[in-house]
Amino acid sequence: MDKKTVSDILNEISLLLGLKGGNPFKIRAYYNAARALETLDEDIEVLVRNNKLKEVKD
Repeated sequence: MDKKTVSDILNEISLLLGLKGGNPFKIRAYYNAARALETLDEDIEVLVRNNKLKEVKD
């Protein structure tokens, strides 16, 4: 899975949570995670493989 696909999924989760009236902090967290992935220069698969995904800053 590439970072565009993951980012799109996170955006969709954010949108669906918003439509459902979900927790605004959780909605923003998904949205921010999507933005962080979109601006990431590295390959997401490499980050996952090396267990460094948590090091990505938003």
